[in-house]
Amino acid sequence: MYWATDGLYDLLAMMTLREVFQRIFPPAGPTFRRLRWFLPATIVLLMAFSVYATFYVSILTPRLRWFIRGIYWFDIGISGVEGIFLPLTMALILVFGVAWPRYEIAILTGFAVSAYSSIVSIVLRFAGGRSYDMLFRYGPPLGFIVALLIWFGAFIARKAPLASSGADT
Repeated sequence: MYWATDGLYDLLAMMTLREVFQRIFPPAGPTFRRLRWFLPATIVLLMAFSVYATFYVSILTPRLRWFIRGIYWFDIGISGVEGIFLPLTMALILVFGVAWPRYEIAILTGFAVSAYSSIVSIVLRFAGGRSYDMLFRYGPPLGFIVALLIWFGAFIARKAPLASSGADT
């Protein structure tokens, strides 16, 4: 059940990243044509690394079966996409001179915090052994809670458009 919900979360996260990217670089804008393959290329590159690591990198997971290694490397790959997308998008904003979108950056920051906590927890646990079990168990959920707080803060801080009734009283 956990892996099914994690897969659903990953799918929704990729859809959200796509939406945020299109809000920062609108499809009708001239910059989007040059960057339209940015997110898919990032995903393909990091997921190709995950597939490669599943079969050829046994440093972190030497005693696990290839299927279980694949699950962990897939999780690291998706978290890598979520984590790398914030600094890459910030760099593109600076390069192309786009207005700084606070709301969208807050959404990307939440994904990055959650992703970094997952990656660090998984890598330390499998590289450092059982002494990192506590971090492995509680690091990703705590990172996700921090991400939720960042997202809630962004949603609350975003000003709702004022409805105009046409009559001033």
